[in-house]
Amino acid sequence: MAENNPSANLGTMSLLEYTRDNSWMLSLSIEPIKSLRLYSLFEIPMQAAWVRPAAHVPSYVVKPSDHDKPQYENIAEQEGVSPVAYDDSYLAMRIQAGTEIRFPLFSLGSFFVAGDIQFHQDGQTNHQVDSYDSGKPWEITFTVGGGFEFNQGYFDRKMRIEAFYHYGRFPLLNFLYQRGHYISVGFAING
Repeated sequence: MAENNPSANLGTMSLLEYTRDNSWMLSLSIEPIKSLRLYSLFEIPMQAAWVRPAAHVPSYVVKPSDHDKPQYENIAEQEGVSPVAYDDSYLAMRIQAGTEIRFPLFSLGSFFVAGDIQFHQDGQTNHQVDSYDSGKPWEITFTVGGGFEFNQGYFDRKMRIEAFYHYGRFPLLNFLYQRGHYISVGFAING
């Protein structure tokens, strides 16, 4: 049913321009002990911000280059959809929290396990310009995984081998509507 499943209208691999630019962010990361890190993040678009797609644009946001034009009208015009002003309860908020635990292995490095959960208020829009309902649940995504990070870095970089399981939005936001289960395995260089 198309109205309950936005991807039905888009096909399985249609690209989407998903943008969150000019947001207020408040984040906190603490390490109560050396091997444990906890973090959280709260994000809300500024008044002058770029937000896409049109279904996700709060009514208070204006076009950054023209503060007299509501951004929901600007983006809806570009996307060829009817502009809809949401009520004041929709702010396009995102809340994220997670943890990482390390288990040192002598001087070689550390095994780590990590978990992350995100809550997206734009899930209340059903990703359709005329479907916002403050009673709908926020969209949730989560990721869990782990790996090994080597202590010996090269060029002030840390290297790690990692594997993660992700449930929710496709990790590359151009395919936002493709929710599912994803596994990634990789080699990362940080720093």
